[in-house]
Order: sequence, then C-alpha cells, then structure tokens
Amino acid sequence: MQSTSQPFGSRTWIAIGVTAAAGIYTLGVITGWIPEQRRIDAANLAIIVLASSCAILLFFPQLLGRMKSLELAGFRIELQTQINQVQQTVTAQEQQINILLQTAMSRKIFQHLVGIACLKNYEYHDQWLFQREIYYLKDHGYIRMKDEYERQEFDSGFDGENIVDVTTVTEAGWSIIRLRKHDIEQWVKGSGDRINRSIPSDILAALESR
Repeated sequence: MQSTSQPFGSRTWIAIGVTAAAGIYTLGVITGWIPEQRRIDAANLAIIVLASSCAILLFFPQLLGRMKSLELAGFRIELQTQINQVQQTVTAQEQQINILLQTAMSRKIFQHLVGIACLKNYEYHDQWLFQREIYYLKDHGYIRMKDEYERQEFDSGFDGENIVDVTTVTEAGWSIIRLRKHDIEQWVKGSGDRINRSIPSDILAALESR
C-alpha cells in the first residue's frame, strides 16, 4: 500500500525556520539567556512578529484565502449598497421627469395627440386656439409631418381635413400617451370602428378598457 504523505516543500521549511528563530529568541529573553543590552528594540520586535505571521500563513495558506473571501464579501456588500443608492436616485429622478412630462402638456392638447395617434380620422378646425394646440404638438416633436406633406400648413386651407393623413406620431408622442393612459377620455375609448387598430397593442388595450 502506497503512502499518501507528502514531503516537506521549501515553503514549509522556511516557515519552520522563521518560527523556530522567533521561538528561540523569545525563550532566550524569558530565561535571561540573552542579556538586556543584546535584546532587540521595539522596531525589530515588530519585524519578528510580522515574520511570525508570515510563517503562520505559510503553514496555513487557507487562512489567507479566508481573509480574502471576507474582504471580497465586504467589498460586494459595500458595492451593492452603492448600487442600491444609485438606483434609488435614478428612480426618484425618473418619477420627477415623468411628472414634468405629464404636467407640461395641457389636457386639451393631450386629447388632440390621442385623437391623431389613435383614431382613423381627426379633423382639423381652422380656429386660432385649435391651430395653436396642433402646432404645439408639432413644434415639441410629438407629431411630425409625413415626408410628402412637409410644406403643409395648418391654416384655413386645411380646414375640415384629416390631420392623421398628413402627420405621424413620434416616439416621444407615444411615450406621453403611455404615461397618461389614465387621462384618455371616454369619447375616445367609445369610438369603436373609428379607432385605428394598427396602433401599439398596449395602447389599443387601454382604449378598449371601459
């Protein structure tokens, strides 16, 4: 039967030598074998303590692994705490931005946006306030003119025409509608066949809920 014992390696012999030297010196001080004038000072004693600690780690290298694991665990906890704080800050900022976005657009202008986005036909009326509200949507990037209608103006010449035919709702416009789905008025939800069913499914579901 073969022996499973392993010969001492160089690391073990170094550890034994350092530990033995520190032990012999300590014994000599205690027994008086080393005269007081030949004893080392505090600085050298600290070096011996450090050397002894290194020897212990050479004997038991798994202790170093455990120390590293504790340090890494502490770092992970601290890092996770910082990540959580950043996430809380970002969430709070997103909520503030959402509030600003929702309150920056009047309820009436929002209903124009919903009508243009969600209905097959949304008629333009040549009235000063109506014109101003439609231009607000265009100028703020919530709707844009289709390429073939870039030169089209919302004026008396467009009175009674379908705004849906000449405009496209932008991503910014859809985002506002998603944020304010609870503000969609009942007359839009009850439009039945007038609803454009090619709109995003989540918004279509909101329109079909009563």
